[in-house]
Amino acid sequence: MQGDFRVNEWLVQPQINAIEKDGKQRHLEPKVMQVLVQLSMHANEVVTKEHLLKTVWRDLFVGDDVIVRCISEIRYALGDKSKSPRIIQTIPKAGYRLIANVALSSQESQNAPVVLPPVPEPPVPIPMEPDRSADSQILEGELDLTPPLLQDGFPAVTSSDLAAAYSASQSEIPLLRRFRSMLLAVSASLLLVVVYLLVRSPRPIHASPISLFWGSFVNEDNPVLICIADQPQNLPGRLRDAVDPERSADIQTGPLSVTMEDLNASMMAVKLLQSYKRNYTLKAEGVTNLNDLRQGQTVFVGAFDNAWTLRISKQLRFHFWNSPDMSQLAIVDASAPANLHWSIDRDKIGKSDSYTDYALVGRFTSRDTGQPALIVGGLTTGGTLAAGEFISEGNNLHRLQENAPAGSGKSVEAVLSTHVIDGQPGPVRIEAVYYW
Repeated sequence: MQGDFRVNEWLVQPQINAIEKDGKQRHLEPKVMQVLVQLSMHANEVVTKEHLLKTVWRDLFVGDDVIVRCISEIRYALGDKSKSPRIIQTIPKAGYRLIANVALSSQESQNAPVVLPPVPEPPVPIPMEPDRSADSQILEGELDLTPPLLQDGFPAVTSSDLAAAYSASQSEIPLLRRFRSMLLAVSASLLLVVVYLLVRSPRPIHASPISLFWGSFVNEDNPVLICIADQPQNLPGRLRDAVDPERSADIQTGPLSVTMEDLNASMMAVKLLQSYKRNYTLKAEGVTNLNDLRQGQTVFVGAFDNAWTLRISKQLRFHFWNSPDMSQLAIVDASAPANLHWSIDRDKIGKSDSYTDYALVGRFTSRDTGQPALIVGGLTTGGTLAAGEFISEGNNLHRLQENAPAGSGKSVEAVLSTHVIDGQPGPVRIEAVYYW
C-alpha cells in the first residue's frame, strides 16, 4: 500500500496532497493533509489537539488555532458541516473524531489490513505569487507536489551515489558494461530533474476560503502593517532615582492604551498571519502616516476610534456615519445615505444589556495608498469583536464568497450584524455584500 485510501466517497492521496471524487481533484495544504491522515489512522477514535500538534507540527511552536483552521479547511474540501457532521465530529474539550468510513483504495491488496502509515514530513510550502492580471478571478493557493523520490529539492540519485556505485563495480564488470550502467544512471537523474521541473511549475488551484479572502496579505513577502486604534490617557506616573531607588518623583504622563475589542481583532489577524508564516508590524493609528501605508498591505482595526479607518473607508459604498453630537452611529449605503437601518443609539445601549451591533469588513485596493487594505471595525465593542472573528473563520468567509457574481473583481465589503448580550457578541450574520 502506497498510502492512498478512501474517506467515504473521496479518494485521498497523501503523497501529492490531493483528494478526488467523481474525477474532480482538489489539493490540500501539506499540514491540512497530515491532519486528515492522522484522523483517518485513528478513525472512530477521539484524536486530541495535543496529539495533532505533536505528530503534525512536531518541534514547531504553534497554537490550537492552526488546528481549528485545518479542520475547517478539511470540512470545506470534503463538503462537511460542523453542525451536522458526516465526516469529522468535534468533541468539546477533547479533540476530533473521524466518523466517516475509511478504507484502502481499490488499487491496494484486498487482503491488506486497513492501517494507514504516517505521512512523512513534507517540505515547508512556499506561498505562490498571486495572479495580478485584471481578468483573474481566482487567487493561487499553496501546493506542494514534490515527487516522492525527491528530497530537499535534489534528485534522489546524486553524483556521490553514482561515484560509489561505479567504484564498487570496477572489479566485477567489463568496462563497456560499467559505462552503460553509468549512462543509464545519469539519464535517470536527468529524467527526474525534468519531471521535478514540470511538476513544480505554477498552476492555478482551488484556494481555501481563508487564503482566497486574504489573498496578497498571505502571499506577498513584505510585512503586513496592522494599524490599531490608540487611546491617549493622562495618568500620573512615577520615576525612581537611579542612585537611590527609594527616592521617586510623581510626573504627569500621556501613555497610550488599546481597547480590548480592538486588541482581540488584531490578535485574530496576527494568528492567521502567523499560521501562514507571514511577517507583520503592529503600529498605533496616532503615529501611522501615509508613507507607512504606502509600503504595503495594511489591516485597519477599529472604526470611530481609528482616524485612518474613517479616512480610507470614505471611498467605499458602505462606510461609517455618525450624527453631529455622536449620539447615533451607523454604517450607511452611499446609494441610499438617508437609510439608517444599520445604526445604534449610544444612549439606549448604556441602558440595556442586550442590543444589535453592526460591523464593516472590507478588502480592496485603497486609492489613497495604492496598496491592498483590509478594514475590520464595528460601531461599538460587540461589532468589532464579531468582525475579528469573521475574518479568521473559514466557514464565515466561504459564506461571503459563495454568492460572488461572475465577472466580479477581487474587492469586497460586507456589513455584518450580531446580537450582543452582556458585552459578548453572538453568531455573526451578513446583512449586505458588495463586490467589485
